[in-house]
Amino acid sequence: MRLKKLIAIALMAAMTMTLAVPVVFAQGGEEGDLEEQLGDVEQMAAEAEAEKQEILDSIDYYQNRLKDLEGEVANTQEAIDAKNNEIDELTEDIKEAKQRVSDREEGLGNRIRTMYKNGSVSWLEIILESQNFSELLSNIDMLQRIYESDQETLERFEEEHESLEQILVELEAVEKELQAAKEELVEEQVVAQETEEALAVEVERIEEKIQEFEVQAANLRAYIVEEQARMEAELARIRAEQEAAERAAQEEAERAAREEAERIAREEAERRAQEEAERAAQEEAERLAREENERRAAEALAALEAERQAQAEAAAEEGAEEGEEGAEGEEGETAELPEITEADIQYEEVTAEDYIEEARQNVNVEDYYEEPEVEYYDGYTYVSAGTGSEGFVWPTSGPITYWFGAREAPVYGASTNHGGIDIGVDEGTPIVASRSGIVMISDWYYGYGIAVVIAHGDGISTIYGHNSATCVSVGEYVEQGQLVAYSGNTGISSGPHCHFEIVVNGVSVDPMGYL
Repeated sequence: MRLKKLIAIALMAAMTMTLAVPVVFAQGGEEGDLEEQLGDVEQMAAEAEAEKQEILDSIDYYQNRLKDLEGEVANTQEAIDAKNNEIDELTEDIKEAKQRVSDREEGLGNRIRTMYKNGSVSWLEIILESQNFSELLSNIDMLQRIYESDQETLERFEEEHESLEQILVELEAVEKELQAAKEELVEEQVVAQETEEALAVEVERIEEKIQEFEVQAANLRAYIVEEQARMEAELARIRAEQEAAERAAQEEAERAAREEAERIAREEAERRAQEEAERAAQEEAERLAREENERRAAEALAALEAERQAQAEAAAEEGAEEGEEGAEGEEGETAELPEITEADIQYEEVTAEDYIEEARQNVNVEDYYEEPEVEYYDGYTYVSAGTGSEGFVWPTSGPITYWFGAREAPVYGASTNHGGIDIGVDEGTPIVASRSGIVMISDWYYGYGIAVVIAHGDGISTIYGHNSATCVSVGEYVEQGQLVAYSGNTGISSGPHCHFEIVVNGVSVDPMGYL
């Protein structure tokens, strides 16, 4: 029990140390630092509230335990009283047993003393009064049995006395054990009471800490609002100074993007025209080769037929000279000449490669060229010249894997109310600023992993989450389309992608309405 008490005291000391961490309010810090401090304070307040609830649960446990201990102490006391009653009754039985032994011993002693005192007379009387020897033995046996009966009764009374004494010892031992159990229960009652009181004190201390955290959080929120207003004013000033430069840069970027898109489209059209011309040239070469092979096969067949005909005529003339019988035999041989097969026709075959250069000279690539229609923005792919109605551009190019709004969490811990859109890209893909502004965060940002947050003024900011690395620093002014990060798979993420989010006055909105 002493060990339990020491453990309880040690636990109280540990809980006291848990909330002893001071919170430093960094005046004049960056907004990202202030938000981080606010998050730390709110987290500490939540932890304190949870710890307070745990202690309240412990108090309930000890209160219930005290009730149980009171019942156990009462039950133990009843058992002690019952054992004491048994001891009192047994003590009375032992006293009576002792009295019976004493009475029996006294009666036996009196008879023995009388027998010894008058022994000669008694024995003589027995001898004289006995009519014969058999009666004498019978009288002596009777006296012996009387003595033995008295002795057995005395021994039985002594055994009963010893048995009662043993039971008394056992009852007294049980009574001592019950008394020790009662003392232990009482001591546990004291420890539980002290622990309950200490926990109540700890609850009051935690409540004071929670109030302190709430005050600090309120101060931080107010300071953050002031800092945001100051930065908004600074951002407005910077934007006013650079509007002309931004317009010129935007026009130049759009022009360059348009020219680049046109160049790519032209190259693609030229490539397709070249492929179509090559295909036409290949077909023309195959046609020429096929016609030449057909011509050569026809010439070889004609030559082979002429040769066979000449052989037949020569054989016929030779048979006519040898006589009618021989002629008849030769006429039979002429009729049995084998037919000409495709394998008999021999000629040098040509391929399309033998005519490919000639075919290419007959094909004009310009006949297959079509002027392309250039699209600068397809609604899903980022192009630097593609600017939405609200002046935002796509941070990267790729398919939308998750849209804004309600969804099933793809991984444990992910939000079921998606605050932005996910653009599927490989790890290390460049991520650019959707709009010009000041970098507020360029570091690990809760579930967003490695993130960049940019403030654009008018209460609007953008978030670029789950990056593998960032390329900008807090407080830096970035231009629209400027590289700010490389995509990755950090934070609560199901795979490499760019999480793009637009926040207006602290509320996440659907980015598709701004792109």
